[in-house]
Amino acid sequence: MLELHGVHTYYGKSHILHGIDLQVAEGEVVTLLGRNGAGKTTTLRSIMGLTPPRRGEVRFCGKALTGMRPYEISRLGLGYVPENRLIFTELTVLENLTIAWRPGHPWTIERVLDTFPGLAARRTHRGRALSGGEQQMLAIARTLVNGPRLILLDEPSEGLAPLIVQAIKALLLELKREGVTLLVAEQNLELCLAVADRHYIIDQGVIRYQGTTQDLRRNRQVQEAFLGV
Repeated sequence: MLELHGVHTYYGKSHILHGIDLQVAEGEVVTLLGRNGAGKTTTLRSIMGLTPPRRGEVRFCGKALTGMRPYEISRLGLGYVPENRLIFTELTVLENLTIAWRPGHPWTIERVLDTFPGLAARRTHRGRALSGGEQQMLAIARTLVNGPRLILLDEPSEGLAPLIVQAIKALLLELKREGVTLLVAEQNLELCLAVADRHYIIDQGVIRYQGTTQDLRRNRQVQEAFLGV
């Protein structure tokens, strides 16, 4: 469904990604693990066309994304939940969802609110009144009502209390059961091992490891070398 081949991305003269190869099949949950500054966010931004690669190719459902603008990529069915969430803080939960809703797919506003009962209870509250965990859930819910075929999640657990991280884990497992395809950029190894089918580890803009959950769980050498655990 999603393929990156030899992707090189720069910020100005700074060479950030060095030939990234990565694949996500339909229905998979795949994580991109790495320390701060490893290149996780840049990889997601490269996919969405926010920081277009200078070399290499990104393909989604067989279509090359080279030269496409982010809104055009989104219309193909790629959803993006950025690290800083970017909800509309002056709008209510329901208004945030309504403004993003696109017809013609199963994820109606009503279904999303059933999936996120905490948001349903606060549907009339403005975004600024929500906790960090609730804002994260709203960011994911807002992406779902846009009808994506694949969702890119950037650091969904960052800055959240352990109890809220458990709620995020439960949510990701629910989306997995629903067949939602996910690529999750994350530092929390235990969260990734709990929810994903396969994993990539990125370090200094290079993919250093790829493997299944079972393989990564027992590979302490890789965990210690690239994740510091």
